[in-house]
Parts: sequence; C-alpha cells; structure tokens
Amino acid sequence: MSRIWALTSFRAGETTQVTALAERLGEPWERVSVEYKPWASALGLMRAVTLTGLSNPETLKHRQWPELLITASLRNEPVARWVRRESGGRTKIIYIGRCWARIADFDLVIATPQYQLPAQEGLLENPLTIHSVTAEKLEAAKKPPNGSPATGVFLGGNSGPMVFDDENAQDFARKLEALRHRFGGALWVSTSARTPQLLADAVQRVLSVEDRFYRWQPNDPDNPLMHMLAGCERLIVTGDSIAMLSDCVAAGKPTYIYDIPADRYAGLNAAIYRAAMRWAPKRWWRDVRLVHQAAYAADWARPLEDLDDNWQPQPPDYIEPTVRVVQSLLR
Repeated sequence: MSRIWALTSFRAGETTQVTALAERLGEPWERVSVEYKPWASALGLMRAVTLTGLSNPETLKHRQWPELLITASLRNEPVARWVRRESGGRTKIIYIGRCWARIADFDLVIATPQYQLPAQEGLLENPLTIHSVTAEKLEAAKKPPNGSPATGVFLGGNSGPMVFDDENAQDFARKLEALRHRFGGALWVSTSARTPQLLADAVQRVLSVEDRFYRWQPNDPDNPLMHMLAGCERLIVTGDSIAMLSDCVAAGKPTYIYDIPADRYAGLNAAIYRAAMRWAPKRWWRDVRLVHQAAYAADWARPLEDLDDNWQPQPPDYIEPTVRVVQSLLR
C-alpha cells in the first residue's frame, strides 16, 4: 500500500510540484490521475466535497486510502476533501498553491508570495516553488549540451497580463541574439506546455546551426531539463513561470529573468488584470513580480538587462525544511 498519493493536476507545472514533493518524502507513493468534467472548477469555487466533477470517479473508489494526499489546482480541491471524508478523516491533505476553500480545510497549504496570502496557521509560504532539482540529478546529467559553452533558455508563455504578442516575442529574440554575441557559445532552448507558437517561432528564427531547440512534450523521457541545468553556464527564463524560475535558481547557475515591461501589457488579459488588481477581492490577486523582486533582493536571480560575467549565486535552501514539515504529518 502506498502511504502517499500524488493527485496530479491538468496543468503540467502543478503536477511537477506535486510529484516532486512526493519523491522527496522517502516513502512509497502513487501517482493518481483523474479526468474532469466541464464544471469541475465551479465545484471548487463552491467549496464542494464531491467526485461529481470527475468523468472517471471509479479511479478513486474502493481503494485503501492514503495517509497523505498531495495535490494542487482548484479542480482537485473537492476531490481531495472527498478522499479525506471517505477515509474517516485519516487522510491528511497537502495542497500546493492558492486554495479556494479555507486554509483550515487542509492540513497544510504550501504557497508562494505572488498570492499575497495572510500569514496564518496551516500556511507555509516559500520564496519559490517545490522542484525536483537535486545535486544527484545534476551530477548525473553534468555534460555540456553540445560540447561548447552554452546558455540555457526556458520559454514560458502567456500568463495574466504577460502576453507574448509579436512585439514582446521579437524583443525577447533580439535580446537572445545580443546575449550570444556577448558570451559566445550556443543557445540551448526549451519550450514549455504554455509556450505560444508565435514566441517559439520568433526564437527559432534567431538560432544558428550550433544551437539546440527542444519542443516540450508531456511525460517525455528525453526532456533535456536536467541536462540544461547541469551543463549550461547561465540560464534565461521568461518571467511568467515561477516553476521554471525555481528550477533554474535551484541549479545554482547565474539565472536571468526576461520580464515583459508593464507598459507593454496589452490586450484583454491586461485589462482584466488591471481591473482585478484594483477592484477584485485580494484573494483573487496574483502578482509574479513579487517573486521576482524577492529573488533579486536575495541575489538568486537578476533581470536579463543586468548580465554579469563574474556573478555566481548561491541557491536558496527552503526545500529540505518543507520536506521535514510534511514528513512530520506522517508520523
């Protein structure tokens, strides 16, 4: 019997955090995946405790309940709380991210600063997200990605007001060209689940024959993430993804963030974001720039404009303390 369930999300980044935490606990664990009906998110907003948002509820029925369930995403909140109810309250829930039920409805909520959650019992706020980067994995992958000094580039995508329209995509591509002229070597580029075609195309157009381009695929054993983190001399990440930033910072390499300037937030998403930040309840807010600012202040990362040939950052140490807190719930 697995003591731990990792209940995955429909978002790749959330699933990575859930499984990364499960891996680190040193206990048998099981990956549990479900499929959702269109109204699954609405049930989460209603704080329901039910499986009616699933199209495959039989996946979770008639099983031995875990001692610990790790999950993320609004759609999984009703599911996790249903498992705890059916277990007679024995299953403890670790929720990663901003929850829509009360924090008191979970045993532990692990969040990051962009949600601006007030400090309270049951909330653990980390500076960056849970990740799977370890010294052992980096050592195993330690090989220059193409035999020459390289810069790793991680492409996120559109998020809230940060939209890679043609102007922003072209600006980022030009900055990559300038970076290559300064440092030499190759660019090793990876997309992500959210990378828009427009951004991928703009970057591909500036690549040379010695560069490498990986198009993200789900559950791909050939994903070069660890290879890039271990072998590249410096890392560039688009500012929309806190999870990718966390991976880069954990590698202990000079990490630079490309952040779309606020004066280039455009379109409907930007308008909705500005309205939400002004009028919506605070629990709806999400500002990734707060994470950037904290990373800059701690010197874990720097803006892409602040390139430094001699900078060698030290990675933060928040993962092991988090693991110890979670392990204490299993005792």
